[in-house]
Amino acid sequence: SLAAGVLAPLLALMFAAVWIMIGAQARLTPAANGVFWVARCQVAITPLLALFMALAYSPPLSRIQSSLLVIMLLLVMIGMWIGGAVTVTLITHARRSEAAAVRWVLAAGALVIACMLWWPPSPGSTALIVALVCAGLAAGLLRPLSYVWEAGVSVALLVAAWLNVPALRLLTFHPFSYDELCLLPLPGLSRLLARAFAADADEGGAWLIRVARHAGQRRAAFQATTRILRQQTLAHPLLFWLSTSDDGATFLREMAEQSGSPHPLVSAYAAFADTTTPEAWPVVLLQQQATVARAAAIPGGAAMRALVETGLTTLRADRWSVAIIGLRAVPAPGNVEDDPVWVALDILQAWANNRLPTLATDRFAALHALWTELQDIEGWPAALIAAMSEHLLFLLSVEQRRGAWLT
Repeated sequence: SLAAGVLAPLLALMFAAVWIMIGAQARLTPAANGVFWVARCQVAITPLLALFMALAYSPPLSRIQSSLLVIMLLLVMIGMWIGGAVTVTLITHARRSEAAAVRWVLAAGALVIACMLWWPPSPGSTALIVALVCAGLAAGLLRPLSYVWEAGVSVALLVAAWLNVPALRLLTFHPFSYDELCLLPLPGLSRLLARAFAADADEGGAWLIRVARHAGQRRAAFQATTRILRQQTLAHPLLFWLSTSDDGATFLREMAEQSGSPHPLVSAYAAFADTTTPEAWPVVLLQQQATVARAAAIPGGAAMRALVETGLTTLRADRWSVAIIGLRAVPAPGNVEDDPVWVALDILQAWANNRLPTLATDRFAALHALWTELQDIEGWPAALIAAMSEHLLFLLSVEQRRGAWLT
């Protein structure tokens, strides 16, 4: 037993050393990262490992080693280790997005098998062994022992957020940041994510994407997005931020596909982000025009409505004069500095309304200058404006040929 008490912490320390090397957290200093993994491995591994080694190798405990209860405990532990190995294999697989669903199915199946084998009044020894291993397998897949302390920490962090501790700082210490295996939903995580985005869109959005990549907690990212959409104040800023990044667009696409009845704005922004060809824009804008118009009253909605309607008018125009009239009808921009959509519309409006050169060649130069001014806009708005500019160039070239033919 003394040897077990010494060897178990040392073996756990070896596991900690491995995770310090391959599981470093960028948000922690090397010293803090080392302390975290040492403490985590000692808490998670040492107690069970010491008990196992004491029961297996301690001569004074030979009578206990032959006890049926001890044998049953060891069988459950073997199942838990198998479940842990399967869990690690699943989350390191190329299709880790399906890891959570597979773990739930395997755990449910293992529990069903265990109950069916245990149900007879006097199960055979083989059935009893398989039932105990299956029960341990389910525990290894679900990891309820880790969940006990992780759920407590998650609730404590939410309470701290209610006490006005910055949510962005609290997310750094949240269990999901360090435990890539946790499967059971952690209480309060979606609320923390919503608070973090309200505090800082860029950093809060990055945390939202990080949770969406987590094999077991991605549902919290969906719930946080739904919570923000229901509150409406930050609905457009959130969806615009997500739709203009590759990871965010993937997240919106998955949210729209996996939900039975997705929020109309989620579907709209996902459709915008998925549009990759200039010729597809008129159809997409027409399909989503009504959805964007219904949400025009909430913050950010007026700019989106103006961009969609301006893009639709410009891309459907068959004459240069019709396109310019559509551009000049753009509503006066709101807070230009605070909204990238208004920035784009302000540039378009200033270009169309003010000092258009007379010569067609100068107009071509003006369009190229417009592209230069719009370099800071990313994602689908840049693609939409590029499509509008290309269509304007086409209309301008037609007008030029018509003028040359007339002369």
